[in-house]
Amino acid sequence: MNKLKSEKKSVDLSQSLFVMNKELNSLNSELQTFTNIAANNYRETLRHLYISLEMIVTQDARNLSNSSRANLRRSQGAVQKMKLLTEDLITFSKLHEIGQKEEHIDLNKILQADVNDFTSKPNHPPIEIKCDDLPPISGYPSLLSLLFHHLLDNAIKFRKADKDHTINITCEQLENGQGLDNESVIKNSGYAVITVADNGIGFHREESEKIFEMFYQLHEKGKYKGSGVGLAVCKKIMEMHGGFITAEGTPGEGASFHCYFPA
Repeated sequence: MNKLKSEKKSVDLSQSLFVMNKELNSLNSELQTFTNIAANNYRETLRHLYISLEMIVTQDARNLSNSSRANLRRSQGAVQKMKLLTEDLITFSKLHEIGQKEEHIDLNKILQADVNDFTSKPNHPPIEIKCDDLPPISGYPSLLSLLFHHLLDNAIKFRKADKDHTINITCEQLENGQGLDNESVIKNSGYAVITVADNGIGFHREESEKIFEMFYQLHEKGKYKGSGVGLAVCKKIMEMHGGFITAEGTPGEGASFHCYFPA
């Protein structure tokens, strides 16, 4: 009798979980649809606003005072910042869509493509980028490209103007995670640790976890271009690969970001 009751409870629980999971998937789908529509409309509105301000500047420039033109340019700058933030938020909300197919990946090719993207840009600052030979891993190519893009962009952005800037990308193999102090560590798993280090402006030790929070910015607004989303994206990408990311820095000496991929 007790066995029958136990089996019935198990069946009822399974049915309840099935219904709840179905409802949750439906809500997630509706939320994603709403987010996409709202984000695209918002992005289009910002684009039209920027164009309208540009038309005022170009067509009515002779009728505007210097201070009025300066105010319009500042307004355009604010619109551009909002557009950047919108693009980063859209990317963050779609990470799971981007990472739908896991593949065996040559990280060297992905990293080199990201490096080429930066170094081929007009007026690219003189920066030396050194890369170790990286191991192949299983993962999502688009997401890993996005990971390296944000880490390189971060390293380049926070360089020191009065010093030659160098970025070193190295790899270390750990046999297991026993000695690692992180709640995401898989104790019996080995790790491929890829580090992106620079000799830029660095940051204080107490900021090493806060910088991965959404919208968190180390420096006063407007001093450096960015939305405060990039490193949160990196953290999410590493979680989607079963790993984690840490950071360490020293003010005036540089910063290092360590990506731990389960081996």
